[in-house]
Amino acid sequence: MTAGTWHRLEPAMPALRLTVSLLGCVMLAPQMALGSDIVPGLPKVKWAKPGDLNIGCLFAVTYFNEDRKVYTLHPFNSVGLVETVDHIFNIINKEQKILPGIKLGFVILDTRLDPSISVGQSLSFLRKYEGNTTDPQQNKVIGVVGTDTSLTSIPSSTLLATMNIPMVSFLASADILSDMNKFPAFFRVIAPLRYQLAGIIKLLKIKNWLYFSVMYQAGTYGDGAYRALRLRAEKERMCIAMTIKLMDSTKYEQVLNRLKKQVKLSRIVVVLVSDIVFPRLFAAAKATGTEKDFLWIGTDTLTVNMYGDGFIPGSIAVAYDTHPIPGFLEIVRTSLKTSENPWLPYQSEEEKKLNHKELCKMLLPSCLVYDAVLVLAHALSMLLQEKCPTAKGKQASECFDRHQHEFISYIWKVSFKGLSGNIVFNKEGDVIGNVKVIQSNLVPNNGEITPSFIGLYDVGTEKLTLSENITWEHFSFPEAHTQADYFCMPKCKPGEFRVQYMNCCWRCRVCQEYMKVSADGTHCVKCPLLHWPQHDVCVPITPDHMTWNSLIAIVLLILSMTGVILAVVLLVIYVVYRGEFIIKASSIELSIIQLISIMSGYLGVPILLLRPTHWSCVLGICFFTFSFNSLYVAMLIKSVRVYRIFKMSKKQMKLSYTGSLFQVAFFSIFLVFQVVIYFTLIYYFPIDVIVNQPEENLKYTEEVCDISDITLIPFFIFDVVLLCFCSVFAFKTQSLPSTFKESRHVSMCVITTMIMWVAFMPAYFTSTKRLLKFYYIILAILINHTTALCFLFLPRMYALWYMAGKRMDRNKVFGSLGETISTNK
Repeated sequence: MTAGTWHRLEPAMPALRLTVSLLGCVMLAPQMALGSDIVPGLPKVKWAKPGDLNIGCLFAVTYFNEDRKVYTLHPFNSVGLVETVDHIFNIINKEQKILPGIKLGFVILDTRLDPSISVGQSLSFLRKYEGNTTDPQQNKVIGVVGTDTSLTSIPSSTLLATMNIPMVSFLASADILSDMNKFPAFFRVIAPLRYQLAGIIKLLKIKNWLYFSVMYQAGTYGDGAYRALRLRAEKERMCIAMTIKLMDSTKYEQVLNRLKKQVKLSRIVVVLVSDIVFPRLFAAAKATGTEKDFLWIGTDTLTVNMYGDGFIPGSIAVAYDTHPIPGFLEIVRTSLKTSENPWLPYQSEEEKKLNHKELCKMLLPSCLVYDAVLVLAHALSMLLQEKCPTAKGKQASECFDRHQHEFISYIWKVSFKGLSGNIVFNKEGDVIGNVKVIQSNLVPNNGEITPSFIGLYDVGTEKLTLSENITWEHFSFPEAHTQADYFCMPKCKPGEFRVQYMNCCWRCRVCQEYMKVSADGTHCVKCPLLHWPQHDVCVPITPDHMTWNSLIAIVLLILSMTGVILAVVLLVIYVVYRGEFIIKASSIELSIIQLISIMSGYLGVPILLLRPTHWSCVLGICFFTFSFNSLYVAMLIKSVRVYRIFKMSKKQMKLSYTGSLFQVAFFSIFLVFQVVIYFTLIYYFPIDVIVNQPEENLKYTEEVCDISDITLIPFFIFDVVLLCFCSVFAFKTQSLPSTFKESRHVSMCVITTMIMWVAFMPAYFTSTKRLLKFYYIILAILINHTTALCFLFLPRMYALWYMAGKRMDRNKVFGSLGETISTNK
């Protein structure tokens, strides 16, 4: 292999193998405690520089070469990580600022990127020191730095936590390691993978790259990363055009050709693989001529490959910041020849010839390793200063042994300015730093690839700020071909929703005018009652209500006031000419009651045309019901009186209970009964003001009086009964002398009123608009009361003024009615 893997190499490993490894190690723990080397396959080479207190390091210095089927040196970890640790400890011990008077040592063990070997090496840190006859202090550690993969960190951290030994990783970023219930002794100086994925999603959304493909590597890292990315994409309404899972046996050339043959070619490819896979993938892209056909986006595993010769220019990495320690590059270059690194003698001649780019790649994570070591050093310093302020050398070691169980609590308190940023742990044991967006570009002069900073994703505010434009000169397609609407994902206008018709494709359709687009944009939803959609939000509808300003209201007011004036004129005439025989013959008291009833009905019209309030509603309905009932009760009493007079006059009998006092008393009884019924109904069925929307599909609401039908139905029934009785008695008096027209006038009034009620009732009770119901009530008042005036009073005025003016004989005009009335009186 030509590329290193200083980050996580996540091979697909069955859960059974890991479980058996853990169980096996636990079973072998007693033998290990006695110093027996009975775990087969553990690497023999290690680098130890013992001190008063030691820190353990677990690195993948070697790995299994699948091509050669042997273990070989990791070309970058064997130099980059190992030399970084040696350099850091030399600085700490030389400066004596953090741990004055104490020498800090280290022990570096090889994990070979294998979880079972990583667990076996971790067991060496759990030995009983008195049983280890060779260098008993060598493997006695206060904590462990590593491992460099999530796959090996998970079992090793679990094992070390049983002995209260903390692990501080600098590269393991799996989200599962944030669970402090499962990994109470695990810390890391980098942000978890989920924040890098969040940065990728934010970048895709800002650039409108909503249509993209995903490649991920089978295994712990790739499977978990893909699941997290997919969930975030679905939440942001993005679409994954094609998903490709890379197995160990995958032919990359076939995968890339398949990717290019998409029906709707997606130019954006998010790659979630280990850093060791990227060189093979990019080599296949160049071999198939597809390196310029896609924009590759990766996480921190892509960052290290930006210095390689086979890297594809223009690729974008969204990752935490990694860079060499300032000035460390030259130190390593000059010190490699004299280094005590026990793995250097195993390097081949080609591996020893390191160029500048390879050294840069090796030392990229050096700042993270530096900060991980300083976390343990600062925590140890705080513990010793609090528990044993004067302890030096061996005394410090003895003090730590007494308080070792408290050491993890001091790690939580660590806070300092590290090379990679501020080192402060959150409640999950993670350092939350910012995530950088980097694009690789060619240097015009020498053709080398150099990473360029183009943006920063703030984890705290979840905001992505792009400071530089993305370069498109490395690709065979323009930026426009990456936009979602270039494919089949048009941006729907306000009021439009998406209709899916194939994978990752939709059409925009307009919602009905009474519906708004749902939050996810996939369907339409109705607004709540009394609301209407406006720019995809529901706003209240301004209600319509009665007012005197409208044209129809003005017409109705004029008609009602004309009726009032006419009723007042008639009332005055009846009072002035109350001594006239024709007025007296019509029962002046009941006629005045009818005129007052008609007048009250006309006066109720302006009240009903006001903007509704509680009292306007109560008064308006009161005038409506009382005017009708009073008018018909008086009409019935007059009809019965006329019938009795002419019926009994034939028998020459004097009638009783036909006087004015009796008529008014009888009417008063009906009036009291009506008042009791009315106020009882409005007590149990209160009248109030509501805003009503008759139809959900119409942008119309009305502010009206809320009157229960139960309140009006008794009055409607009572009116119909009165009219029926009036018609019966009018029929019975049809045989009266032809000179007496009273019964005919009553009959015409009753028939007209009955026709009006037959038309009014269905229209009123079937109307969905309550405002329209009130217009029906007003029309009923005007028609009914005007009919009563025309048939009951105008003929008598005609007889009074015109017939009297012609000097006609009143006794002849009114026939026997006047004589009968005079006789009875």
